[in-house]
Amino acid sequence: MVSRRPPPFYAVTPSFECTKSYAPAVIDTVLATIYAGATAGNEVAGATGRGAWFIGSRGFSVTLGLQAAVFGASAAWGYNAAHECREALSDSVELTPP
Repeated sequence: MVSRRPPPFYAVTPSFECTKSYAPAVIDTVLATIYAGATAGNEVAGATGRGAWFIGSRGFSVTLGLQAAVFGASAAWGYNAAHECREALSDSVELTPP
């Protein structure tokens, strides 16, 4: 969660900083997808009885699933923050006198 939203009252703030890039959210999406795939793979390995002693265990699946959930939530936050920042910056540019 490195993305920063604009301040609540950005319209009356003379200058502010926020994250307008979607790059952190895209990275979080990729990581969430990797962890979700690893969780599914671990469940398949457990169902077929293949793999090392920890592959296929419930605890390992829960750990991988939690990581996927954390990165997914972080991605959602990042996309929302970047969208709000872009809207706030466009509003502030429109309101700036020439």
